[in-house]
Amino acid sequence: MNHRGDVTTAYVLTWIVFTCLMLLVIFGSLFFWLDSKLYPPTDTFEAEAALLAQRLLYSPNALGYFDALSNRAMPGIIDGTVLDDPEIEARLLTAITPDNNRGA
Repeated sequence: MNHRGDVTTAYVLTWIVFTCLMLLVIFGSLFFWLDSKLYPPTDTFEAEAALLAQRLLYSPNALGYFDALSNRAMPGIIDGTVLDDPEIEARLLTAITPDNNRGA
């Protein structure tokens, strides 16, 4: 009834299935670990915030003071009359888009 071949076959099949599952878990974990080390997440919040602040302060279309006599924007000086402008959203939108604010 209980033949040695039946026990050996069941043992070998169990060992093969268990070994394959363990190898799958090991290599899957190794893959995800290596992926996180090779391609770390990039935090660009500080750079984007600095770029936005620079465009808002130094662009002639944004919050900066524009001198009509010299025909240029005064960098870093905020014009108070711009804050009362009803079209401030459109002006700020044109100031922060990269196509309209290329540096010289």
